[in-house]
Amino acid sequence: MRKPDFFIVGAPKCGTTAMNDYLQAHPEIFIPAKKEIHFFGADLQFQRPRVTLPEYLSYFAPVQREKRVGEASVWYLYSQQAAAEIKSFSPAARILIMLRNPVDMMYSLHSQRLYNDNENLVNFEEALAAEADRRQGKRLYQNALNTMGFFYRAAATYTPQVQRYFEVFGREQVHVIIFDDFTEATDEVYCQNPAAQHPLRVTVIAGPGVTAAVTSGVCTRGGTAKCVVKARFKPLVSDKTTCAAQTLMKIVHVISGLSTGGAEMMLYKLLSLLNRTAFETEVVSLVAVGPVGEQIQALQVPVWTLGMRRRVPNPVGLYRLVHRLRQDPPHLLQTWMYHADLIGGLAAKLAGGIPVVWNIRHGTFGAQGGNRSSRLAMKACGPLSRWLPTRIICCSEVSFSARPSGAPVRALRVGDSRRGTTRWVGGAL
Repeated sequence: MRKPDFFIVGAPKCGTTAMNDYLQAHPEIFIPAKKEIHFFGADLQFQRPRVTLPEYLSYFAPVQREKRVGEASVWYLYSQQAAAEIKSFSPAARILIMLRNPVDMMYSLHSQRLYNDNENLVNFEEALAAEADRRQGKRLYQNALNTMGFFYRAAATYTPQVQRYFEVFGREQVHVIIFDDFTEATDEVYCQNPAAQHPLRVTVIAGPGVTAAVTSGVCTRGGTAKCVVKARFKPLVSDKTTCAAQTLMKIVHVISGLSTGGAEMMLYKLLSLLNRTAFETEVVSLVAVGPVGEQIQALQVPVWTLGMRRRVPNPVGLYRLVHRLRQDPPHLLQTWMYHADLIGGLAAKLAGGIPVVWNIRHGTFGAQGGNRSSRLAMKACGPLSRWLPTRIICCSEVSFSARPSGAPVRALRVGDSRRGTTRWVGGAL
């Protein structure tokens, strides 16, 4: 069985996922579908069992005639033992290190950990100040999947980490890429990567609502291979005059209410991490603004209400939402919880067919759960799910099981809100 002969070892939030995707698209390079295996680094602490050697090698079982085999795990760079372990496993391995401005990296890592529910201190400065306590085992967030990520300064202290790999492998086997160079001249930096020994061209295409990287390389059989290896989202509007400038994608979130609750706080967390250079957003509450709505407004995100009363059907609210959407139609409407799924879905259809993503947040909802109004909304969403939403997202396997009875959907996504992961479930449900 083939072993990996090159490793992308980090650092986190420095472009390793993009490089991993680009290399996966090369016809003569094999990288497992799973990133962040983290077999090496006995000093790394994860809240999951460490993979065994047979399990690790099984990731590379599909290797056929590819000329290079590699994997990417971003905490190998941070680990004090991973370099020596990799050297013992694969002495001739090439090492790829990607680095970024330390301040930008720390801030991005903090945001990612918040999004994945691996961090509970929303304020970045507070998280930095807590590092001393956390090294003593205090103020640790129990949901976190690893403890290394709490130490932002240590993760961004690159010099001893890079020096360790230089000493273990020698400078000739270690290649360092700077994040800014990678983003500004992707094709040039990629071609300098020793893992890609064969001709490969990376072209970054930017247009209204779309950013994609297209690779074109020489296949083993001499043909040309082309594929899109990364795309943020599909273009939602056509623009025949220019593809030079990238426009903001507008998303409207419609939620049943903004009192304190799990769905409401998840929406707030999502908006707090929003990339304002790519997305424009606003929030619509069916009822009052509420305490979470005030927090969202503090993020400079517009919040407006339909003036509806809880458990009291009101067609005027639906009319107001339709009117608003027609005046300023978004690219996408995301709804949160059953009442918003129903009203938001109908409004989007009446406003001209705006794409809608339903968000199923209820984990234990059933025939005896919730109030009568919620049960009726859920029952109505069942048959309408074939017609109204473009996609349906369930926050967990439990909410997937508790989805509206008899709801056929074109594609349904199940997410783990604790780990920030998702999977697609296709077909009629």
